Amino acid sequence: GTSRPRFKSGQPQSKVAKQSCCWFEVCRGSNHLNLLCKFELPKPAGFEDGQPHQMIKRKVSIILFYDNKGNILLQDRREISKHGEEYGFFGGKIEENETPEEALKREIKEELEIELRDFKLFKHYKQIIPKINRNVERWVFIAPMPNLRKLKVKEGEIAFMKFEDSFKLKMIPGD
Repeated sequence: GTSRPRFKSGQPQSKVAKQSCCWFEVCRGSNHLNLLCKFELPKPAGFEDGQPHQMIKRKVSIILFYDNKGNILLQDRREISKHGEEYGFFGGKIEENETPEEALKREIKEELEIELRDFKLFKHYKQIIPKINRNVERWVFIAPMPNLRKLKVKEGEIAFMKFEDSFKLKMIPGD
């Protein structure tokens, strides 16, 4: 039979036994006995040191500019990619004490140097993206296409295209 590890009562204690394909950790504390097995496989994002981490929570406001000919405006991110994406929407992180609308106006001013006025909420949703270890809450807004000659792009480049052509682009996961 298998002998059980013996622990003194009181403070939680831990004993680790290395095995060929995995390691086991037996912990006892507060009358609970936990057995964990971690196989030596590539660890997903958020498990770099072998322990699960809470996903990074992020709230973002993004916008899709469009015209009546089926064109949209995206951000070409190939030179500024953070997660391997090549394209994305303009917009960004919602700062503490900022509404999604305020964040969007600030981000568009920073990224394109225009004052955003005519926009509306299209969709609000939450999504877990394990590939980049994110728990994202997004506010997606839409707005008529701005005058492209007045844009002064500060992050990435402008990508003007037909909406259907955007389906095959390498976007930020979840976009």
